[in-house]
Amino acid sequence: MFTNKDGQADILQTDDRIRNGVLSLFAQSELVLDGGWVFTAGLSMNGANTTIRRVSETPEFRFSTDYDKEWAPRIAALKQFSPWASVYAVVSKGFSPPAVAELLPSTSIINTDLQAEKGWNYEAGARGGTAVSGMM
Repeated sequence: MFTNKDGQADILQTDDRIRNGVLSLFAQSELVLDGGWVFTAGLSMNGANTTIRRVSETPEFRFSTDYDKEWAPRIAALKQFSPWASVYAVVSKGFSPPAVAELLPSTSIINTDLQAEKGWNYEAGARGGTAVSGMM
């Protein structure tokens, strides 16, 4: 990161080397039953790590973090009433590690306290449409 002098890069403030690692494994299965029922079950395992080396300091500053691996299930059910109308419900768990821009904001101070966000998602809805015949 450089200072700004009349819109041009000037004095070097920090020189950071950033390495991100992401692990994501996912499996899903679907069961289709008579009567328009579709059930889906999925499971993912997610993990991430980040290493930031500030080579512009002596001695070199190093920040490294491994976010706990997280199992994230997903279960969904859909009931189709016709080719054009259905209702569904989904329950799933999510995992989102901090982005580099959050760990290293424009202040150039590395935020070492951030952790991955985890949460549950509950969703219900309806899908519908219309059939269009003929050509325009």
